[in-house]
Amino acid sequence: MVELELDKSAVKTIEKALETLKEDRVRRVCQAASKRAATTARKAGTQALRNIYAIKGVSVVKSGVSINKLNNGTEMRIKGGYTSAQKYFKIKSLKRKGVFVSIKKGTETKVPNGFVSASGIFMKRQGKDRYPLKGIYGPALPQMFGNETVMNAMQKEGMEMYEKRLYHELERALGGN
Repeated sequence: MVELELDKSAVKTIEKALETLKEDRVRRVCQAASKRAATTARKAGTQALRNIYAIKGVSVVKSGVSINKLNNGTEMRIKGGYTSAQKYFKIKSLKRKGVFVSIKKGTETKVPNGFVSASGIFMKRQGKDRYPLKGIYGPALPQMFGNETVMNAMQKEGMEMYEKRLYHELERALGGN
């Protein structure tokens, strides 16, 4: 869970400004600032993911992360199941010896008994027999976002943007901008 905290020196300034506003307006100010912070945190998270994992497209990551407005802020949900390795991860090489998949950047792992079917789907045999077949999957999106480096990047960027946008939205609400 990513938590955002305000700088303690800024609390008194914000409290003075909030006393002059109506309750509904304060809620909208906080919502706008938190939505922008969540969007920035999502962007920082996807950039950190691309630095760690060999993901093919950002659209795949963005489709699994939704940002919803709540009464008192914003909620960011990360959802997604295990998906086929070919969809998300770069295939280093298709050698005669088998399928080599790179999930994290800089690593290449051979999938034992792995092959590419005629339809282009990555499969592997569970034993020496022809059947049963099993799909090759990479980590789930929530699992990748759970990486400590990714979480730290999201929290840092989101917090900076939240403070910046909160001041901006308060200025706007008070008629300064």
